[in-house]
Amino acid sequence: MPFSPTPPQNLPADFRGQEPGSWAAHTMQDRLPRIIETVLRDGEFDETARARLLALQNSLPQGQIRGFNDPAAPDNAAWAGYVQPWLDSSWLTANWFFAECYFYRRLLAATGYYAPGPGEHIDPFAPQKEAGLRQAPAWLARLAAALNRVVPGRFDQQQFDFWLQTALWGNQADLSIWQAGDQNQPLHAASSSASHLLADDRSPLANLFKRLPLKRIDIILDNAGIELSGDLLLADYLLTTGAADEIVLHAKAHPTFVSDALTSDILKT
Repeated sequence: MPFSPTPPQNLPADFRGQEPGSWAAHTMQDRLPRIIETVLRDGEFDETARARLLALQNSLPQGQIRGFNDPAAPDNAAWAGYVQPWLDSSWLTANWFFAECYFYRRLLAATGYYAPGPGEHIDPFAPQKEAGLRQAPAWLARLAAALNRVVPGRFDQQQFDFWLQTALWGNQADLSIWQAGDQNQPLHAASSSASHLLADDRSPLANLFKRLPLKRIDIILDNAGIELSGDLLLADYLLTTGAADEIVLHAKAHPTFVSDALTSDILKT
């Protein structure tokens, strides 16, 4: 039957950066300018790219949303359409989620990611991702040693639960919120992690794994670095124990939100 979307009911108003003290305001006034500062500090860009990055930074937070133009990019036409409803808005008055996504796409255009030249296919966030991965060598070494002790072909529910939680709590290493080494970053995996779960579907997941082996498991990747390491450790455990015949990893198509995992991040990790 044809798809019939349910109309929205009683949705709240758009979240916008003009609300004092809100996360959206903090994002536009503080987080995004700092992200450009870090990209400029760590990256090796030519003068043209640096000038474009500085112009983007200087437009925050009061500047106006302008038309999108990245001619060599495969998503140029799509983004030209996305910005149309917001062309009379500023960073603060536009829908917050749109504005943040637009910022990251503008940053990528500023570095020349899709344009022929020195910035082509260069991840502007790579130095931060690598720093995030370097901050936990002992943790990764212990986990790798534990994985090497797993008996091939023998799936164990308690072991699976351990590797599942390892992958879950790696999500705390989000570089768009906490820079590598930030002491304010939470570490729930090191304490009573279960008490921090808002929803726990491990029981139905355990029932699914009673029907082993599964032909294929897809893992939708989020962040690179520590989180990606947890995802790869979980995938390794599932393959080693025969819980799955095949693991398919889904990475991002291009850099965004600082730490989002690319195919290149998988290969480096």
